Amino acid sequence: MKQLRVFYAAGPGHVIGTFIHWKSGQDEPFEPAVAYSAQFYEVCREFNARGYVVTACPQRGFLREGLFRLEHRPYRLRAAGGILYHLGQIWNGLGLIASAIRFRADVAIIAEGSHWFLFSSLALARVKVVPSLQSRVFDPSRHTGLFHRTIARLNGSFFARACFAIMSMPHELTDQIVELTRGRQRKFIEFLPLYRRQAFEQITPPQFAQRPFVVLYVGRIEADKGVFDLLNVARRLSVGQRSDFTFHICGDGSALSDLRRAAAEARLSDRFRCHGHCDRFKVREMYGHSHVVVVPTRTESGEGFNKVTVEAILCGRPVITSSAWTAWKSVFPEAIVEVAPNDPHAYADAIVRLSEDRQFFERKSRACLTVQTQFYDLDLSWSGAFRRVLSAVQQGTSPRAFRIP
Repeated sequence: MKQLRVFYAAGPGHVIGTFIHWKSGQDEPFEPAVAYSAQFYEVCREFNARGYVVTACPQRGFLREGLFRLEHRPYRLRAAGGILYHLGQIWNGLGLIASAIRFRADVAIIAEGSHWFLFSSLALARVKVVPSLQSRVFDPSRHTGLFHRTIARLNGSFFARACFAIMSMPHELTDQIVELTRGRQRKFIEFLPLYRRQAFEQITPPQFAQRPFVVLYVGRIEADKGVFDLLNVARRLSVGQRSDFTFHICGDGSALSDLRRAAAEARLSDRFRCHGHCDRFKVREMYGHSHVVVVPTRTESGEGFNKVTVEAILCGRPVITSSAWTAWKSVFPEAIVEVAPNDPHAYADAIVRLSEDRQFFERKSRACLTVQTQFYDLDLSWSGAFRRVLSAVQQGTSPRAFRIP
């Protein structure tokens, strides 16, 4: 049987570091979820397939060992705006396409790196192209001009005609491709993020009666992530003379200094604490001390499947978020408190209700326990989806669609 060759255009992660940990039988020490690249290595080893991984990690590097060739290749003009951004996307895409062809890839798994339609050329070169979707492909509310609509149409044609299969987070991302292609897309193979059960076993359940009531945010510190809305929530509760709430903000980002300054100016530094970057052990500790987790992502973010929400639920913590992110509605709706998007008052009201209504709080906490198992299931993971793709390629058949229940 021919040895398969798989090209993988991954995200911005440090895939060489992940490989070193994977080879020694360990997960990434700083990430609670099992890295997609680690799952890639595992399945390639299972199929004895050669793998070439290219990532946008800003730290250049190259490693060739055993079945694998790994490259850190920073993308050009990644942070540029306007036409320069699109020129960078084209340049990066052409580089990825050239690498896949030189590698003589049978399969190309594409997570990011360029405008999607460029990868149609790989299909013309008889490479089986499989997008791996973890975030929105297109946000019609932000890109309404002719140029962006044209790109969307070209991308829609790519998803409809050039893909061997589409690996996708459920359910919002799948639905978006259906809309973009007008129902003409290739088969979906959905997947969920994968976690290790032992990473969450020692976290104690939230204690309703314990005060202060601790609200936790974990993620990038950026305006479109809603962190300033969360500060407004803290300010509103302070104006209401509520002294039994504490907010812990874990994460780094371009807005961290501004957020700290704004909290100090509002005289809330003692109750709105910005911890900066936290490794997974510190984050796990913060989950254990919290009552609820808030994901206040704004509508302009264009966010896909938010992993923080999953991690909160694996820790037994109810999550407050909005309809700006709808993927959770089909995966764990009972563990979520939904509020109107971009509305600090709605978030504040939800926090107050959870802090005062014990029955409501405990019902949401119990709901977390009923949906955890799916995130420990290898068959529902990225590796499960990738395994389905390689099995179909190896057998010379079309992959079967797989949707998360």
